[in-house]
Amino acid sequence: MAASANAEATDEELMDACKQFESYFLEQVFKQMWKTVPNSNEDQSTSNLVDYFKDNTISELATQSTENNGLGLAQMLYEQMKRNLEG
Repeated sequence: MAASANAEATDEELMDACKQFESYFLEQVFKQMWKTVPNSNEDQSTSNLVDYFKDNTISELATQSTENNGLGLAQMLYEQMKRNLEG
């Protein structure tokens, strides 16, 4: 019984790690996409604040996209890693 509970915990941890990777990947994609948007003439005094909120928004968007079965990358990674662990 303990081994089964440990295996389930390990499966959950593996899936969580895969989701974190997908979220990080999406965050990097979104940041690169943002770089293609022309800069507006922002006031230099608010530039740091805008950058802070932009980065937080991109990070949250990536996390939410992953939690809502975004690309399916996390699931593919999970299945591949699970096969490698069992074999």
